Amino acid sequence: MFIRVKISLMAGFVATIPLILHQGYLFVAPALTRNERRYTAPLLVSLVIFFYGGVAVAYFVFLPYILKMLLSFQMDVMSPLISVSRYFSFLLWILGGFGISFEMPVFFFLLTKLGILTPALLIRKWRIALVSIFVAAAVITPTIDIVTMLIASLPLFFLYFISIFASYLAGVGKKREHID
Repeated sequence: MFIRVKISLMAGFVATIPLILHQGYLFVAPALTRNERRYTAPLLVSLVIFFYGGVAVAYFVFLPYILKMLLSFQMDVMSPLISVSRYFSFLLWILGGFGISFEMPVFFFLLTKLGILTPALLIRKWRIALVSIFVAAAVITPTIDIVTMLIASLPLFFLYFISIFASYLAGVGKKREHID
């Protein structure tokens, strides 16, 4: 019974993310300026697309590999004993971790628009980003092997470079606003 409730909650949350973001926008919209409202709709759409993209990458690319790796520890004297509850907790952790991690370009775009980040700073601090990505990949992956962590960190490295490009685009748009 608890598994059905857990699956229902997980599916309901994933399915209603666009509605939750829309309701959050409707709550905040009266306090936004016209210029801020102009960026909010594309930002919310990007949040949803990147989250679902992260979930899709985790489910279709990363999850089959990690399950194969975990089940490969089977021996004659040992066989994997997988409970449904732990499997869905594991699935939620992996999918949620990748979904949230894939929001990086959107957040970097927003932080650049707010004047907190610059593309030059992101390029200069790539070593810190590298270590942070390894730590995030280690948290997302449930195994202790380095190969799985490296495979999980590859999409995050790619997203970091996309984030630098998104930050550059935000900076270019910011400069145009000052000219207008």
